[in-house]
Amino acid sequence: MLSSWILFAVVPPLLLIEGFFSGSEIALLAADKLTLKKNARHGSKGAKLALELATHPERVLSTTLVMTSFCVVGITAVISLFCLERYRYANLIAVAITSPMVLFLGELLPKTLYQRRATAIAPWIAYPIYWTYMIFYPITRLLSSYTAKLARFMGPIEEMLAGKRRTTRDELRSLLSYSRKESEIKPVEKSMIKRIFDFKDSEAKHALIPLVRVEGIEETGTVKEALERFEEHRHSRMPVFSERIDNIVGVIETNDLMTATDVQQPIRNYMSSAHYVAETQSLEDLLLEMHEEDTEMVVVVDEHGGAVGILTFEDIVEEIVGEIRDEDDIETVHYRELGPRSWLIQARMEIQQINEILKLEMPEGDYETLSGFLLQQFGRIPEQADELYFSTPAGPLRFTIRRATERHIETVLVELMEVLKQKQT
Repeated sequence: MLSSWILFAVVPPLLLIEGFFSGSEIALLAADKLTLKKNARHGSKGAKLALELATHPERVLSTTLVMTSFCVVGITAVISLFCLERYRYANLIAVAITSPMVLFLGELLPKTLYQRRATAIAPWIAYPIYWTYMIFYPITRLLSSYTAKLARFMGPIEEMLAGKRRTTRDELRSLLSYSRKESEIKPVEKSMIKRIFDFKDSEAKHALIPLVRVEGIEETGTVKEALERFEEHRHSRMPVFSERIDNIVGVIETNDLMTATDVQQPIRNYMSSAHYVAETQSLEDLLLEMHEEDTEMVVVVDEHGGAVGILTFEDIVEEIVGEIRDEDDIETVHYRELGPRSWLIQARMEIQQINEILKLEMPEGDYETLSGFLLQQFGRIPEQADELYFSTPAGPLRFTIRRATERHIETVLVELMEVLKQKQT
């Protein structure tokens, strides 16, 4: 006969184990991924493991399924044996006891408690979940594979039965390409939505300010010289370089110089160390990193370690919301309208801005600016008076290089050829 002490020695531990694994399932899947990513970057191995498990939910589900099933079977078996030896309607009594116990104490209660503290406890429960997954690897691996395939198979069926269909990012992009008459989305809204889509795939090199446009100061400069440069260029911070502009060693801010008692001191005494990032780092991760470390400016370096540009917190935000202008900014006009369909444009004006403002519908590619587009088309650095003809949906365009140096293009005359033809007739 199964004694009462065996019942109480086996059922409560199994119930606790079931509650742990059912709660762990919801905790790992409901945890805040951004917080886990931040903690993992700061050295938390538990957060890193929890993030890995959260990105592979089939592993979590297979592990918790194995363990909760084992516990439920064990609880049911022990209670059934106990009842069979004592009661006439043993099966009915066993079901009446087991079902609410397992449902409430083993599922609902732990899931509710774990979900409330999901992000906090996820790094701690990640280890036992991972160890259990590895201990029962043949079973959990098979279940993981089956779960993943079933999810891929059932997803489209559920969407079809519900009358829904997953909309891809490319389809949403195509919706934005409709004309204003075909869409209720305003041009400003279209622009921001497009920026949000592009931001997900953007890297530091796509938003940086290239060195040729960077105003810096040499580390041997004095506080007085730095203050004069700040006043001249209306910046609140500048990179500090050693000998060459591509050798940036620090960052100086106007606030750093407020405590200076001797304006002839070298600025190296007041500058802060530079924060370097790879040009391939995603803007999404970089934005989070700069926010966490309270960094306003970073130096973007290439694979050889040389600086290729700088990037500020504001530059990254502008990739989403567009240009931000504050009271200290000097308004910069990148183009001048010469006629109904002709413009004198600075070569560093972005293609996206040209299309938004001038409606020229120029193609986008592996370049950001008009200069990049022309360099790709010419295959070289064009000289003054060089011309290029290019067809766009807005009409054929003629580009005439108005001013250029041996290193870069400065200004370009852009004309819509239909207007010229009408004038000639």
